[in-house]
Amino acid sequence: MQGPMWMLALVLGLGPVPGAIIGGTATQADPTVVALLNAGQPFCSGVLLSPRVVLTAAHCAALPRALSVFLGTEPGGEGETVPVSRVMVHPAYTPSAPAQDIALLELARPASPVPWPTLGPLTASDVGRTVRIVGFGKRSREEEGPAAKHTGTAVLAGLEETRLSLAAGPALPCFRDSGGAILLTASGQETLVGLIQSGSTDCSLSKQAYGMRADVFLEDFISPFLEAETPGGCAANPDPLASQGLSAGMALLVLSVLIHLGRKRT
Repeated sequence: MQGPMWMLALVLGLGPVPGAIIGGTATQADPTVVALLNAGQPFCSGVLLSPRVVLTAAHCAALPRALSVFLGTEPGGEGETVPVSRVMVHPAYTPSAPAQDIALLELARPASPVPWPTLGPLTASDVGRTVRIVGFGKRSREEEGPAAKHTGTAVLAGLEETRLSLAAGPALPCFRDSGGAILLTASGQETLVGLIQSGSTDCSLSKQAYGMRADVFLEDFISPFLEAETPGGCAANPDPLASQGLSAGMALLVLSVLIHLGRKRT
């Protein structure tokens, strides 16, 4: 969302227009993609990075709310709801500066074990490639009630220092997909490369949508938060790589090295 509509959202205190996947299909997969609930009502999406940490958009978490996350296919249906105990919005984020629209949530208790995502890098050579987007947004402005989890494919249209742009391929985000996953397959492995930031105000497939890159925030923002994760949470539901004999700190070091090497793959 750019220009006058962006400014209108700021005046109303709405932040970017939350993204839903238009042109996507319902999915029961992608267990790490969760719905954010405000007083029990879905309003954004997020991605589990570990048993107690969720990555989402800052504009979804910046205001005081009674936050919880829903793990499942459709809010109100079968699944697990876990309260949020701590919110960390990127310190440089402001509604008028969308370049740091990223936040981390700590859950009050560990979520049920799922295959945790691998964060991957982005380079200029990735522009034009197909990415997969996942979220709990609506498929049109007129759709009523909670939206089920949907997925679709889009095209990585451009890269900035911290942001990325998406074009329809054929799907795009619209309402309530903000904070959802942007996934890219490289060398046969699908990795989390970003999160949905915003879509067009009218859920149009003819306009671009925007996302935040994950790789540029790993070292200074994401990794420190994961390392500070409460000891009780780690013990109750170990780090995904702990079963391979790696501590949480070593796992993060390995992840950082993999991303560094991935940047050189071109």
